[in-house]
Amino acid sequence: MNRLKVLAFSPVPYEGAGCRFRISQFVPDLADAGIDLTVAPFYDREFFHLVYEPGHHVRKAINFTALAVKRLDSLRDAAEADVILVYREIFPLGPPLLERLLSLRSKPPIVYDFDDAIFLPASARRTAWSAC
Repeated sequence: MNRLKVLAFSPVPYEGAGCRFRISQFVPDLADAGIDLTVAPFYDREFFHLVYEPGHHVRKAINFTALAVKRLDSLRDAAEADVILVYREIFPLGPPLLERLLSLRSKPPIVYDFDDAIFLPASARRTAWSAC
């Protein structure tokens, strides 16, 4: 039996509550069920902690740019997946351009997982970016 390959895009790393509770905790059980779930977070652990610190503008800009390039590179992996899971968004700023580009193809199918209150501004994100 072929294993199902799922690529999960998350804006936050494993340490982020959303990724931890909505994706990461299911990896072992899904593997037992024949589903290989690969998590592709936008923020890495270092930037996830840095973004909440006041100041460090240049360092934040450099790290964010590097993470953006890495995210674009990870989109190539999407063609190898059987299913793409998008938790909230692929890219944490701006309109959903990458999601639209991926949806232009008929395969792989895209599954979206939104927080229950996605229509509200994220207070943690507002706090993080106001600390910049």
